[in-house]
Amino acid sequence: MAEIHRHNGLRKNVSHQQRFEEGYVRIPESGCWIWIAAMSDGYGHFMVNGKLIKAHRYAYEQKHGPIPEGLQIDHLCRVRCCVNPAHLEAVTQQENMERGKKYSNNHSRDKTHCPQGHPYSGDNLYIMPNGGRQCRICKNQSVINYRLRQKTTSAAQSCGG
Repeated sequence: MAEIHRHNGLRKNVSHQQRFEEGYVRIPESGCWIWIAAMSDGYGHFMVNGKLIKAHRYAYEQKHGPIPEGLQIDHLCRVRCCVNPAHLEAVTQQENMERGKKYSNNHSRDKTHCPQGHPYSGDNLYIMPNGGRQCRICKNQSVINYRLRQKTTSAAQSCGG
């Protein structure tokens, strides 16, 4: 069962670490810590002392200390929105790129869960016409979200909005 933490607004006397852990992370069975707050290009973002930083970099530094000069943080799990420090490693840009190439060649076949933590198996697995795999839960939610946006747009247009 997935553990869900929700942010309850800004609270005084709460550390950045406590806000990070209690407000912005969902922990599915996959072991990833899925970032559920602000994101860009698949990476989570987190505000610390008025500065926007990447959430996975913050998580790494809290567990392992400062990121060594010239190194990048690689997601061993290959899930960009994961902030589990056990899934993060400081590597050179070249190593990060080589790992990414290996992953891009094998990732679909090897993945057992979608980025949201749902299993790619049983009734939840949809095989697309091109042979790719898709999570039915996420696919269905995407359709629901699309229809809601269409309704909202139609209602606003009919009201002169």
